[in-house]
Amino acid sequence: MPVLSNCRPYDKITSVLTFVFARHQVGKTEENMGEFIKDIPEALRPYEKALAYGVEALDDAELLALVLRTGSSKEGILPLARRLLKDNGGRIGAIRYYSREELLGFDGIGPVKAVQIKALLELAVRLSRPDDKKADLSSPEKCASYFMEEMCGYDREVVKAIFLDSKSRFLRAMNISTGTVTQSMVPVREILLHALSARAVSLILMHNHPSGDPEPSEADYLATKRMEEAGKLVGIHLVDHLILGDHSYISLHERGWI
Repeated sequence: MPVLSNCRPYDKITSVLTFVFARHQVGKTEENMGEFIKDIPEALRPYEKALAYGVEALDDAELLALVLRTGSSKEGILPLARRLLKDNGGRIGAIRYYSREELLGFDGIGPVKAVQIKALLELAVRLSRPDDKKADLSSPEKCASYFMEEMCGYDREVVKAIFLDSKSRFLRAMNISTGTVTQSMVPVREILLHALSARAVSLILMHNHPSGDPEPSEADYLATKRMEEAGKLVGIHLVDHLILGDHSYISLHERGWI
């Protein structure tokens, strides 16, 4: 139920009646709303709803619309937000799988909005984890456990690099690339450039298997060897390559491949 804060009893009744009447004006669902914010009854506009009832009263599309603020000349921001979600099965979390280039493929999403969406989702990921600087990555099990919830949530293969200092302390973690459901890419050159930028001495490579089975493929072994050999040339030690499945993992270091 919407939260009505700092209102007198009469104000609460008035606010609720206004909200219900506005919904009645546009039918049983908000699918019938006009294309642009100006066409929407004031009580149903995302910003006004957030002020009256709190942001928790907004649905996923309204929250996304509130952050992105404006649509295009052809489409209002709410229809655009709903279209983004519809193409992802209606799940707000699913849009994190889009690369910046894929977001730019949506009519109405330009460079600024694409970066805004990526930044918003990255904030959500970081807020869902404890302080990275205090992360205990001293063993394959602890490292896999720390990133398990995030990595298991992806529906396609994602390659992550975790950069460490000379005392094996956490410096930075980055999602480097996103592949298809069956194949990911390990861009060795890009990973090493990021490692050098972070002043890392070593790194841990990690990727997920959306199938849930962490058993490494031949391509995983070959990518590990390429990464290890390239790292040696620039003084970056590959500590491990972890493959995460459905709350399970395999360490190629423990398998003797590193």
